[in-house]
Amino acid sequence: MTQQISMWEGYESLIRSGVKKQTVRYRDPFDVGDAVIVFERDSGAVTEIPARVTGVRTVRRDELTEDDALADGFESLADLHKALDTHYPGLAADVEVDVVTFSAV
Repeated sequence: MTQQISMWEGYESLIRSGVKKQTVRYRDPFDVGDAVIVFERDSGAVTEIPARVTGVRTVRRDELTEDDALADGFESLADLHKALDTHYPGLAADVEVDVVTFSAV
């Protein structure tokens, strides 16, 4: 079964343009291999983009870098942390997260 990477619909254009090449996940494991990126819209519509997970590395949240932020489609590390606070409220700095790199196929 192909793994699904659920994403907020606001990230779709960044993925399609190749700006967003990774995602930071907490307790949402992925493996290298085929995947589909899934956007569920507020309207109930679903959009899928075929993809391939190319790497997974585990780091503490406070070890994320500016390069991670740029690869994730953000302009700064501070912006990445703001997004993580939105998606994972209360996520501590010393918690391990997975940095999942991917390419749209």
